Amino acid sequence: DGTRGVVWAYGKGRLSSYRIDGTLLFSKQIPFSTLSEDQDEQKEDEEFDKPGWAYRDERHPQLALDPQDGAVWLARGRVLQRVNATGQVEKTIPFEKKILAISVDSVRSRVWVTVQGARMARAFAASGAEVASLDPKGRGRVTDLAFDPVLDRLWLTLNQQEIASFTPEGEPDFRKPGLRFKPGWLTPDGYGGAWFADDGQ
Repeated sequence: DGTRGVVWAYGKGRLSSYRIDGTLLFSKQIPFSTLSEDQDEQKEDEEFDKPGWAYRDERHPQLALDPQDGAVWLARGRVLQRVNATGQVEKTIPFEKKILAISVDSVRSRVWVTVQGARMARAFAASGAEVASLDPKGRGRVTDLAFDPVLDRLWLTLNQQEIASFTPEGEPDFRKPGLRFKPGWLTPDGYGGAWFADDGQ
């Protein structure tokens, strides 16, 4: 968090916050909801353990900062939690599938989420309410997403060898189909473009 001079870290169930000089502000155990586990977990993992999904470890936790108030969104398994700047869990949102990617819309203080096998992205407010959704119109499963505050656009990579961006209203802004590989990891470059990697690399 460049505005507040705070660095967040998560590991072994603990969420930690540090000042930029390395001083520990707090380190707290974040309860992990059992809603993320069920009997179909192994079957679901096998379904996505194939080319086109290997670039992301679905079990790996993800953190996304909301710069408006310094809170973070923490995604683990099938559970998304909002944790405020003092380490208190404010909201817990369960999903039917494992969370694949999250990205905060820093303009509107909402988080975009996509899950395994989804053909759309969904946005949630700080209250936990779903406030928007984006359907790339049958172009395949969403494999990654990233909000670009410079363009005020949401970038998506799709498993049909395509990268695209959309306005906050869900209108397509840019589309690059027919790539010779399936795009994986995605990040805006801060200048109106985006970097993405081959998911097999």
